[in-house]
Amino acid sequence: MKLYVGANKLVTRMTLAIKQDKETTRYDAILSNVKTNQPLATASFAYTPPKTAKLYEEPDFESKLVPVGKEAPKFSLPTATGSHVELAEALKGKKAVLVNFWFHG
Repeated sequence: MKLYVGANKLVTRMTLAIKQDKETTRYDAILSNVKTNQPLATASFAYTPPKTAKLYEEPDFESKLVPVGKEAPKFSLPTATGSHVELAEALKGKKAVLVNFWFHG
């Protein structure tokens, strides 16, 4: 992060470079009309969401779990090699199957 200070000893510009793997993301901010020692009313910090905003409600994931002892729904998953494996195939001759979800790329 670089901060640029003007003749009035106030920060007038900021640059931030974030490197991740081979890519760099850069953020720049130019500050204007910066004032110091100005009285601020509490209302200056109030936030009013847009009228179209909806309150976020977390989904009920518990209700979607398969209860112990109940048969799992049939599904098919892609493999890393591009083929698919079905639950029924994986269960042949076994009491249980552990499905490990992971992400690639």
